[in-house]
Amino acid sequence: MKKIIILSIAFIILNTTLSSQTFTISGYIEDSKSGERLIGVNIYDKKTMKGTWSNNFGFYSISFPENKNIDLSFSFVGYKNIDTNITINKNLKISILLEQNNILKKINITKERYNRIENKTEVGTHQISMEQIKMLPSLTGEKDIMRAYQLMPGVQTGSEGTTGLYIRGGSPDQNLILLDDIPLYYINHLGGFFSVFDPDIIKTTKLIKGGFPARYGGRISAVFDVRMDDGNKKEYKKKISVGVLSTKFLLEGPIKKDKTSFIVSLRRCNLDALTIASAKLQNNNKMSGYTFYDFYVKINYKYSDKGQLFFSLYNGNDKLFFNEITSNNNFKYINNDEIKWGNFLTSIRWYYRYNSRLYSNFTFA
Repeated sequence: MKKIIILSIAFIILNTTLSSQTFTISGYIEDSKSGERLIGVNIYDKKTMKGTWSNNFGFYSISFPENKNIDLSFSFVGYKNIDTNITINKNLKISILLEQNNILKKINITKERYNRIENKTEVGTHQISMEQIKMLPSLTGEKDIMRAYQLMPGVQTGSEGTTGLYIRGGSPDQNLILLDDIPLYYINHLGGFFSVFDPDIIKTTKLIKGGFPARYGGRISAVFDVRMDDGNKKEYKKKISVGVLSTKFLLEGPIKKDKTSFIVSLRRCNLDALTIASAKLQNNNKMSGYTFYDFYVKINYKYSDKGQLFFSLYNGNDKLFFNEITSNNNFKYINNDEIKWGNFLTSIRWYYRYNSRLYSNFTFA
């Protein structure tokens, strides 16, 4: 009798397991023109409103019951939506190329009582797109990421004209600043007037004011997570700009099309050129000045559909100098004094996807 009962229970459990079998849809989402993987793309079933979004590597994974008919939608701000109808009976790999859509259409605003996709807000988190940051007015034409986040609720500016973020009663040095997962300890130029982040090479930014995920460790004030562009995999692009404060140069493109890309950015301050030119016009033997530079490099190598290697480098320095030339009895004395400070960081990151639900990310820095 006991054997019959045990077999019956086992049969019921097995039958329940088979009837509730689920399959997974996963893949990568990229920009159709540049091949850049997109972060935070919405993926959801229009019928059940069950959804997810792509992670920091452009990867998504979502599960549904067997033989389920799904009206799957892919949407992202500034890109055309893609909808596809699927009946799922096995694990599927679906990678999507989204096309940019800059045409403004008529917008109808409606109020819904409840929407699961719109209610995925992370507590205490602010995220501003780079397009919005570049549209903000700025002094001398230098767009600054930190100044944009000073406009967010719960963020104090501290001293007037500086880029520090004062959050939850903490000081700027109590914030964790990450550049491609690597801590950056000094983020200011010109005594805090500008930050080291050049918006032209930054892909995404995120400010977390509270409830930090465990992967960041314990922090007193806030976490500011910055991600660099991976580089254009389709074509070469360059940008040169000369401003009142700085001169900038950017170059990106494929090393091997659709496989390996690079991006290089250099920004240098012009203030020292003005002070040196002024001293020479006055025939002055004394010259002093200040300058800074930011140099970024990133290489992205996609060696398979499952794995990628990233190499990142950042070097930024401030320099304050004073030069004096004196003459005495046909001898010329040159005195050069300078003070330098800044950052140098480099990292190699290995990303690998084992299956539709498990991936790893190792960083050596």
